[in-house]
Amino acid sequence: KNMKTAIELSQQIKSVLDKHNKMFNQKINYGIGINSGNLISKQEEKNLLRFMSFGATITDAKKMALISEGEILLSEASNLKTRTQSIAKTEKQNISGIDCYIIKELKNKEDHSKFIHSFVRRMEEENRKKKE
Repeated sequence: KNMKTAIELSQQIKSVLDKHNKMFNQKINYGIGINSGNLISKQEEKNLLRFMSFGATITDAKKMALISEGEILLSEASNLKTRTQSIAKTEKQNISGIDCYIIKELKNKEDHSKFIHSFVRRMEEENRKKKE
């Protein structure tokens, strides 16, 4: 349920780094990889969170970040969640032998909700007129 937040946060990070690279001579080479998996977490102090991953959750994200060259890459599991939640349009890539997905477009349901509501309202009004 936090996939949309992860993608939005990664886009903000990418934006900040791209802005830095445009403004300064010293460039930052970066990559962003998003993976979905299980973590064990424990909050020890007010601002200290310790975590440990099950399986290859973090290592897979790190591999994608290393090969991404400034793009946001999603794992297969992350892409599945993105598609089922209708968050973004993605495109499958095989980079250095790793299957991953590049985000092409974020879907914003709020942008379309106004149109959908007005469309449904017009259709209901037309149906009522036809019945009369």
